[in-house]
Amino acid sequence: MAQREGFTLGVKLVRGAYMASDPRHLIWATKKETDRAFDGIAESLLRRQWNRVLYPAARASEQPPAFPAVDLILATHNYESVRKAETIRQEQARTGEERIRLAYGQLMGMADEVGCELIMYGRNTDGSAASAEKPRTY
Repeated sequence: MAQREGFTLGVKLVRGAYMASDPRHLIWATKKETDRAFDGIAESLLRRQWNRVLYPAARASEQPPAFPAVDLILATHNYESVRKAETIRQEQARTGEERIRLAYGQLMGMADEVGCELIMYGRNTDGSAASAEKPRTY
């Protein structure tokens, strides 16, 4: 119905866990597993393609459904994950591939160098400076 009606799926992909309160079975056992899951989901959403990490619940004999229209907020302080996402975006811009709407989210004061790099080197495909919101505290 969402695709038929033209809705866009809004995703806020957040890396992190409340170790003291989240059920342990919902948290990856290692950082490597966390990185693989987060980066795999991010790549799937950015490319709008199912992959080994993010795929629809369907029987093996069924054709997977079309990937939905999606907008993404990528919330992480992990430099490598941000670089991977930016590499995908740059590749898409270079090849003229359609890109989803994307925003990055970080907590102020945590890994500010990651956010500052995105702002400092951010460019639109025409070479003009990308727009960025001024950090606000809540």
